[in-house]
Amino acid sequence: MSDKIRILYIDDYELDRELVKDALEKEHGGFEVMEAADKPEFEALLKTQEFDLVLSDFNIAGFEGLQVLEAVRAYDPRLPVIIVTGTGSEEIAVMALKQGVSDYVIKRPKHIQRLPQTIFAAIEKQKLQDQHQDAEISLKESEERFRAISMNTPDHILIQDKDLRYVWVLNPQLGLTEEDMVGKTDFDFLSKEDATALTKIKKRILATGKKEFLKVPLVSRNGETQYFEGSYIPKHDHGGKIDGLIGYFRNVTDRVKSEQALKDSEKKYRTILENVLVGVYQVSLDGKFLFANKKMTEMFGYSSPDELEAIGSIAELYARPEERDNVVEKVLGKGFVHDEYEFRRKDGQHIWVRLHIRKTEKKEGKIILEGLIEDISELKKMEIQLQQTQRLESIGTLAGGIAHDFNNILSAVIGFTELSIDDVEPGTLLHNNLTEVLLAGKRAKDLVKQIMTFSRKGEQEKKPIQLNPLVLEAVRMLRSMIPTNIEIKEQVSNEMLMINANPSQINQVILNLVTNASHAIKENGIIEIGLQEIILDENIISQYPDLLPGKYAEIFVSDNGCGITKENLNVVFDPYFTTKDPDKGTGLGLAVVHGIVKIHSGHITVFSEVGKGTTFHVYLPLYRQQSLLLKSTPQSELLTGGTERILLVDDEPSIVKMQKLMIQRLGYTVATQNSSMEALESFRADPGSFDLIITDMTMPGMTGDRLAAEVKKIRPDIPVILCTGFSEKVNLKTAKDIMIDGFLMKPVDKEKMVKMIRNVLDEAKKKD
Repeated sequence: MSDKIRILYIDDYELDRELVKDALEKEHGGFEVMEAADKPEFEALLKTQEFDLVLSDFNIAGFEGLQVLEAVRAYDPRLPVIIVTGTGSEEIAVMALKQGVSDYVIKRPKHIQRLPQTIFAAIEKQKLQDQHQDAEISLKESEERFRAISMNTPDHILIQDKDLRYVWVLNPQLGLTEEDMVGKTDFDFLSKEDATALTKIKKRILATGKKEFLKVPLVSRNGETQYFEGSYIPKHDHGGKIDGLIGYFRNVTDRVKSEQALKDSEKKYRTILENVLVGVYQVSLDGKFLFANKKMTEMFGYSSPDELEAIGSIAELYARPEERDNVVEKVLGKGFVHDEYEFRRKDGQHIWVRLHIRKTEKKEGKIILEGLIEDISELKKMEIQLQQTQRLESIGTLAGGIAHDFNNILSAVIGFTELSIDDVEPGTLLHNNLTEVLLAGKRAKDLVKQIMTFSRKGEQEKKPIQLNPLVLEAVRMLRSMIPTNIEIKEQVSNEMLMINANPSQINQVILNLVTNASHAIKENGIIEIGLQEIILDENIISQYPDLLPGKYAEIFVSDNGCGITKENLNVVFDPYFTTKDPDKGTGLGLAVVHGIVKIHSGHITVFSEVGKGTTFHVYLPLYRQQSLLLKSTPQSELLTGGTERILLVDDEPSIVKMQKLMIQRLGYTVATQNSSMEALESFRADPGSFDLIITDMTMPGMTGDRLAAEVKKIRPDIPVILCTGFSEKVNLKTAKDIMIDGFLMKPVDKEKMVKMIRNVLDEAKKKD
């Protein structure tokens, strides 16, 4: 590129153009001149080439000098223009200069020699103007940027003089305005406490000249505390002396509140984690503890999380540490695990826990395991108790069904035997043999009663009884029965305890438990029998789901005998389970005890340790005064018959035959039916032909209680006696509730049935 000054020269007089061109290019040599004779030529050159200056004659045909200036301005406002003219009018010169011409040269003999200097001056002048204009633009842009930043910055900027009076403020805070602050100190609008603290800091900065970072809370005009973060730096004058302060601060109230809210939230959830009733933990894949809450620590008997974490791996808490590998494999495969495992405490005790584990991936890609752990040992015990109860109930239902069928057989055996004895001469061999058969039948009847007691289907004749004398009497009797090498100790409460119970059954409970205890003692030993009142609250009741909170009588029987093994504790109440020699028991004793206790809405527990002994606790609810005592129908002492008409209904032909013979011998007229449906139709055909209906409970087609209800719809005054071996639905109390007039448990002996028939018929006549 050429270093010469490029000039565009327009003049319609060719000679002048040549003179100027020769003078600038040949004589001076520092210029390069391009010529234009008219407007089109000028505009073409102006648009296609670059120039440092334009020379123009003032008088050009159709394109005078000021028009040239306008054309140049339209193209490049910063390109200098010099007008050369032969007319020396000062008015034109002044006008041209006002319009922005760089210089105005009048054609004189020596003007060409002065033209280079004029060109240099015009170009230099334009450079200065450009620099000044650029500076003004930069300043204006800078001011605009500062103004935009100032208007939009969240920062609070301030300047104070050496007396700490505010001289300039940007974005005032705390509800203040610039007018509130300028010319004043902190004491004019801040609290004395805040102003004193700030002033101390500012004076220190003025003295040391060192910048200080601050984070301060200040109270606004409306009483709200706001937080500011920033710094003060010393301000210097032109001589370098400190003459004030500059402060840059940002209102961080929202951030501080968010941080505090986060801290409060963390504290709240930390408190929840520390007080939640389940263990919460985090471990690495290899089992190393990352976190464990207080409950987790306590659950396993450790004094602190640090002590728990020191075991190395959570696998050490598993009863079988190798199980942990399977757990991790499941979590990594499924993402979670919900299952039950056996764990081990610090003291070696095994507990059952329910684990809820999930895997979590951290930002850095590291996988950890998070878990909830719940001690379900007590729940496991309750499940075992429930399973035992369900097992006993199933066995009881089976035993009850067997007892029902056996009762029907016994009814026929005992009934026909009693009829035969009546027909045989007393003292004969046949009479004696039949008597032995009857005794054997009654022993079988007693055995069935035990089975039915275990199955909780037996007749439940209960009344309010004082338990204290009953227990003392049982102890007195047992002292004469138990071997002398065994000492019996009693601990019977002085406070009289009353329960609603069958006395003989409660006596049997004590007898069976003490007999069982005596068999557990091989040589010398002690049996303790106790009675006391106990209040079972909801915490204790949670262990015994079949009980309600309240006051109970507690009977306990304890021995220091051989004890019961752990595997046998869960089956001691099963019927026919025994570890005794054949001559020492049948295995029904504890099963009967369990049945009796359940009949009385109670609960029985057993605790035992091999080689140390066994303790049974029986809990029976104390009697409430509002409980009603069900009285059985009064019965006459004499075995008297009658002439009334009786309808006898039973699906067992042998029982119908036996009972018909028994009743007919007393003078009654007896009609029989083996079907309850046929019996109902027979009664419906002639309701007045019968004075009494005796029906079995369990029959196909229609049960006895339904038959009773149907006949009473036809004839409400007809008395009904219901017989049953056992029933889920009917017992002595519920029989009264459904308007049954008499209730007999099979097998029924002749005397009891005869008395019941006569009493029911007599009661019916009284109502008439």
